[in-house]
Amino acid sequence: MAEFLAIIEGKSVSPTVQDVQADESDDEPDSEQLKDETISRSHELIKDKIANLSPEEMEELVAAILRGMGYKEKVSPNGPDRGVDVIASPDGLGLTQPRIKAEVKHRDGSMGAPAIRGFIGALREGDSGLFVSTGGFTAKPATKLNAPQSPLP
Repeated sequence: MAEFLAIIEGKSVSPTVQDVQADESDDEPDSEQLKDETISRSHELIKDKIANLSPEEMEELVAAILRGMGYKEKVSPNGPDRGVDVIASPDGLGLTQPRIKAEVKHRDGSMGAPAIRGFIGALREGDSGLFVSTGGFTAKPATKLNAPQSPLP
């Protein structure tokens, strides 16, 4: 009633909570669209952050992901690493399986079969391999007869 009398007298009236909510609901984008946009922006932010990492920081990121999964990990020192940048296992000594050997290639160019074959050559019985390439992989089909004709993962 006080608001009604104020309007008649020409005084300004502050909007009620219901008025504000009604105005906001008209201007609000669809919540599903907002969610999709937020996820898309988040993915772009993560891509940018990863792209700006140094090769050593990328190796540390892979090691941190394995650590987050419950493994004990060791990053190879800079220099020749015989094709293995990170070694991870449940016990930290590599005596308990799964023993994971990871090669991290943090560059723009895609990785081809020779690099992957070299990495596979560094794996021993009981090892699991993880090849990480921020530049992707080439899509050359297998050359052996009767081999599946699909791109590398």
